Amino acid sequence: MTRRRPWTAGFPLAVVVAGLVGCASAQQTGPVGVPSASAGSPAVSVVDLATRSGSWPATQDTLEAAVEAATRKCLAAQGFTPPPAPPPAQPVPEDEAASIKLADRRANGYGLAPDLSDAGDAPSTLAPSDPYHDRLSATDQRRYRAALFGSSTLGVRVDLGAGRHVVVPKQGCLAESRRALAGDVTTWARLTYLPQTVDDRLADRASTAPGYLAVLAEWRTCMAGRGHPHPTPRAARDAIRAAYDTVRAGDRAELRRREIAVAVADGECATRVHLPAAELTARRGLVATLPPEERRTLTALVARRDVAIVRARAVLAGTGPATAAPR
Repeated sequence: MTRRRPWTAGFPLAVVVAGLVGCASAQQTGPVGVPSASAGSPAVSVVDLATRSGSWPATQDTLEAAVEAATRKCLAAQGFTPPPAPPPAQPVPEDEAASIKLADRRANGYGLAPDLSDAGDAPSTLAPSDPYHDRLSATDQRRYRAALFGSSTLGVRVDLGAGRHVVVPKQGCLAESRRALAGDVTTWARLTYLPQTVDDRLADRASTAPGYLAVLAEWRTCMAGRGHPHPTPRAARDAIRAAYDTVRAGDRAELRRREIAVAVADGECATRVHLPAAELTARRGLVATLPPEERRTLTALVARRDVAIVRARAVLAGTGPATAAPR
């Protein structure tokens, strides 16, 4: 498994269920004259943001690459030179082959088989390793963490709605790099994580959209013809997962072969009927049904995000603003 350094997009998410929290509107400080969401069709940029599709993956890669570059420059000024992280690469929903991953399915099925090499069944609770950090002395490790995240152990809590929030660093090189692009760490967190919460809800609703259900029926017919009469791709995976919970040790190899067979059939049928495209089309269409307040929030975020993208491109071109001294 590829491990990403702690300042990349996954750190520190800390998204938790904490009771119903309203989704506050983002403050607009971007370009003047951005149209507000109306009862009509939402702007393409709003649909892209809400579904993390269209232009979103490429521009998100730009934003993350710029944060990485600015953070490395800030760390270098304090004597730390970690190696570059791999370039960010967001999933592209329009790329059905990349979404389905047939080659992976042929090798590993759904990836549900237990790792028999593990000494125990308990999942690891260790944080991802950072080889550069691990090579430093204990004193320099503390300095490195302080440079990256600041001296405070308290972050900024940002509500995302639907009972979710994220806690992000408010000090250090990572926070300053995000401020340089988005203006403040709260806006950065909302730009980064709010689309995921919206997209998750749209994906749940897309599973019952008429257009998607029609294509799903074709997928179901294809699967039944291959001897795997599952109602949905999720049901196919869940059936295999449940089987692993009760299978005898001597029968695991046979179950693994069945897992691969079902996963490959699932992927090939999805490719034949274009199931991922149908799901994406349903999600994008459902953006127009979001409540007006939520669409206004997304429209405001698009304006802020456009400004951040311009700044990110300048950072990557070497002409962007330098980050301030870590707070």
